[in-house]
Amino acid sequence: MAGISSKSSIIAKTMAGALYRKYRSSNFSEIIGQDHITTTLQNSIDSKTFSHAYLLTGLRGVGKTSIARIFAYEINNIKPKSGEVFPDIIEIDAASNRKIDEIRDLREKVIVAPTSLDYKVYIIDEVHMLTREAFNALLKTLEEPPAHCVFILATTDYHKLPDTITSRCIRFALKSIEPAQISKHLTMIASKENIGIDADAIREIAANSSNSLRDAITILDQARNLTDKIKTSHVEIMLGIANERKISQLLEAIEQKNPRLVQDQLQEIYKAGAITEQVIKQFTQLLRQKIIDGEPSQKNKWLDMIRELMIISQYDDDKLAFEVCLLKQSLGGEEHQASNLQADNSSLDPEHIELEKKQANSPRPKAAKPTEAKTNHIDHPDLWQKVLGDLKQTNYTLYGIARMADTTVAGSEIELNLKFPFHKKQLDLQKNKKILLEILSKHNSDIKSIIVVINTENQPEVKKINSDSEQIKNVSNIFGSAEVLES
Repeated sequence: MAGISSKSSIIAKTMAGALYRKYRSSNFSEIIGQDHITTTLQNSIDSKTFSHAYLLTGLRGVGKTSIARIFAYEINNIKPKSGEVFPDIIEIDAASNRKIDEIRDLREKVIVAPTSLDYKVYIIDEVHMLTREAFNALLKTLEEPPAHCVFILATTDYHKLPDTITSRCIRFALKSIEPAQISKHLTMIASKENIGIDADAIREIAANSSNSLRDAITILDQARNLTDKIKTSHVEIMLGIANERKISQLLEAIEQKNPRLVQDQLQEIYKAGAITEQVIKQFTQLLRQKIIDGEPSQKNKWLDMIRELMIISQYDDDKLAFEVCLLKQSLGGEEHQASNLQADNSSLDPEHIELEKKQANSPRPKAAKPTEAKTNHIDHPDLWQKVLGDLKQTNYTLYGIARMADTTVAGSEIELNLKFPFHKKQLDLQKNKKILLEILSKHNSDIKSIIVVINTENQPEVKKINSDSEQIKNVSNIFGSAEVLES
């Protein structure tokens, strides 16, 4: 990976605000991919026939909150300036205000007339997080709403809402945003921000954004601070994904029934910075395409493999489980029993042969014993996944770095092993360690300290730039004594 840019432009880019905030839609025409909703809402505004309660459902980052805000502005006939706040438009995060006391407080304030606008609008985000008692209290308000009040509820988990709530709202289901639409929007942002990025890199970001426009913009924002010219390889390393050609070569090695080549290809993928979770996802997508386009005689084989890949996350060591799964397929699949492993194992290391035997004899993931104490940290990989899950929702930048770490737990200490110096330095910052420890504590962990180390094996040869230059000093001030490298 190319080192952090030494040019002064990176300083200005770092100091600028987050792109997803800067390019948040301010009117219905700027909403991407939700014309079926924005057109209907605009018509209701024009005819003044809007309802007292709406429900917006859909994936993360597809425009639910933006649509809610714009609708709140439009029904009040206001055009807000950047940063302007209106007391009559109240946003509530149900994840943080989920108890009955908060909803009771809302019920008391709902009856008060707007102070400056025509309508008082309540936007309740992630409404599925409310407790049962809070839902019951909210229901009372939805049943008898004041004429001056409009509720806009938003959720990523529609199925968790009580029917009593959904039946009193007009529901709009937002679509996932297609990669082509995301690519077009990212290209526009890159042009306006003078971000140097290859078209292939934009497509890579769009393909790995989970159909979330906000996530895609955040990824672009992260990438622009790593280099002045973003290429596909930068995106791959940052997201922990593998090069598509390498994934195809991995499948080819399996089809050639060459376990040694499978192992070599997999190690190349990991050395390039890919993480197991992403590799499994990419490999599954390739198999899915094979099933759609491939030979009918091979479809059952690929379906069986996809089923195995889907349960790998249940194992304590998903990386090892994935490798064993691939090796088994390269030896002939499920029909190749453990008792026959000796027939074609000349290219396998002894430990892989033993692992193959164990998996054949114990196909189900091993569950932790209920009597084992938490302090043993038997489930520490699951714990780290929970930490990553929280970070993804609250601190995407730190999540993008933390996900690159291999973890080892010993007593009350967790070691984070990273491949790249920049990632190590970011996780070594006390403010980031504090965030991680707080999340670990939230999940009832007794981990008290974090050690960050660098894996020095297979590191690319780099040349240090003169650290005495003014540009480097400025970059160091921003990144926390960052070491600037060039390829």
